[in-house]
Amino acid sequence: MRKIFYPLNEEMKQRKSEKENGRNIHIEEKSFQLKSVNTDRDKIKAIFLDVDKNGNGVLEIDEFCLAMQNFGIEMEKSKAEKMFDSIDVDNNGKITFDEFYDYFVKEILGGNTVSPKIFMEADKKVNGRWNKFAAFKREGENGEIVMTGGTDIVEDVIPGKYNLQELSQFEDLPKLTPKKTVVRVSWESSKNTTASGNLIFPADFDGNLETEIATSELLDYYGCTFADARPETVCIPCRHVIQDFTYKDSYLKNYVEGKNRGAGLERHEFVYLDCPLDDDSGFFVLGKLSEDEFHLTAFRVPKRHTLYVPANCIHSNDYLKGTWRTMLSDESNIDQVFLKRKTKENGENKLQSFTFSFAL
Repeated sequence: MRKIFYPLNEEMKQRKSEKENGRNIHIEEKSFQLKSVNTDRDKIKAIFLDVDKNGNGVLEIDEFCLAMQNFGIEMEKSKAEKMFDSIDVDNNGKITFDEFYDYFVKEILGGNTVSPKIFMEADKKVNGRWNKFAAFKREGENGEIVMTGGTDIVEDVIPGKYNLQELSQFEDLPKLTPKKTVVRVSWESSKNTTASGNLIFPADFDGNLETEIATSELLDYYGCTFADARPETVCIPCRHVIQDFTYKDSYLKNYVEGKNRGAGLERHEFVYLDCPLDDDSGFFVLGKLSEDEFHLTAFRVPKRHTLYVPANCIHSNDYLKGTWRTMLSDESNIDQVFLKRKTKENGENKLQSFTFSFAL
């Protein structure tokens, strides 16, 4: 099986690193205005947007000449055209923002030929391209406002080549974490590698887990992701096999709770892939120990989304349904523990097996 990984575009990496204190855009007097430009790239982008008078995302020769005048650079048209051609590296008769940015950094900033005031003015000027979206609203049949536009736009995206993953990462939004069940437990691994240990829960734990629809951002809380969502290379240190496994509706009751003597959780040294091939695929349970707490979430994994589980990640496939395409290995011991809950019987402390239930 041939695996292809797409590296992150270097320009997008730079944009991500520079965006931490970057530019936002907001509505003011029914116009979108540059609110703040803090990084060099965003400052230069503000200037680019200002001289791009027709708002098509590229500079034609007349716009370029106007930009030079704004920078205090006077030259004959023939010389300006020659400079234009030297900046237009793909020779399409237009200067893209990337071409403008490279030239500006090297020749304008590097030569100290532009006043800092240029940046200040660009920060203040209104970009009229998006005026039609300012104070946007739609009314229903009865006059009720049923849709409104936000007071900010997040990004002015200039034509060019983009990495879709980077383009869709909205860093102004707060990081999401999954709903989770938090409980104090005692993980007791078995000293015998062929036997299972116990995961001991308190007597008052009802066994009910919070549930989520799996997304890469929510899965990341447990160190997991969707394999097709991250264009990166991972190390597989031992031999694995990819195989389809089908879990019948009776799997939990007849095998997990019956023949196997109870539900549990596991962790192991090999990495793990699991991809549901059916609509109703049950729940994939993930957990992690956080200081003296144990966090658990039961995820519904959408059909044909491949879950990547790194080594030593706590999980369970006891609650799966339908067919799952799985990558696993036999070159590592599995640290499996049964779910146990403290109880008293005839005045004696005992451990009782139980199975998770889910908050639907």
